[in-house]
Amino acid sequence: MRISLILVASLSLVNGFVLQSSSLYPQTINGLSSKTRFAASTSEEEIALPTLDQLKSDSFIDQVGYASQYVPLLSQEDIDVADMIEAQLSHSDGIRGFFVSYLTGDSPSPADEEVIPAPLKAALESQKSSSDLISLTCMNVIMPTGMITMHTDEELSNNSKMTSKRGIIVAKALLAMNKESGNVEMLKQCQAILKVAKGEVDSEDEDVKYWIEFFSKWGYGDKEKENIAKAMEDLMQ
Repeated sequence: MRISLILVASLSLVNGFVLQSSSLYPQTINGLSSKTRFAASTSEEEIALPTLDQLKSDSFIDQVGYASQYVPLLSQEDIDVADMIEAQLSHSDGIRGFFVSYLTGDSPSPADEEVIPAPLKAALESQKSSSDLISLTCMNVIMPTGMITMHTDEELSNNSKMTSKRGIIVAKALLAMNKESGNVEMLKQCQAILKVAKGEVDSEDEDVKYWIEFFSKWGYGDKEKENIAKAMEDLMQ
């Protein structure tokens, strides 16, 4: 069966990225949440996981739903979902859909661990040089970090802080993979973001110009820029 999702009204999606103000809540089935059922059983009678073709081609909203079905399985050592994650990370809608589910799920979550789950590590390794993955991974640090101080509600601010922390863990892992392979593109993007956050702008640098426009678009002020700078310094350590 396919688990449908309720997009809670207070969840803000910007360009497919979560400005964390809530979570995606799966509908309950027979009195149990989908997360509980996933943890309890992995048989075909209980779960109808998406096909690789669906993961490679379906829409963003579908991708969010697909990821919500198997993200809880990441902590089960006898189940390998690396191929499924790799399929999602092969295109922009899949990347965004996967990380909406992975980064914003309720705790405890595999995303809270300092070391990313082995299936996600394998999938990131296979797609590590993707420009979409690099850019969107950076945004998954910037956007929730910016919202920590933009939210006036304490709970929403704390949710953004959680999403930011999870995003940094993923970004650190992806940056390390690219460094090891000699690909400097992600490091260049992180350095450009840090320059913009610190006000050290170079109008001739195309990467810097891109992130200047991005920061301006979402209205980041001095406090947001300060927090984003700290986040970028953290992940580049």
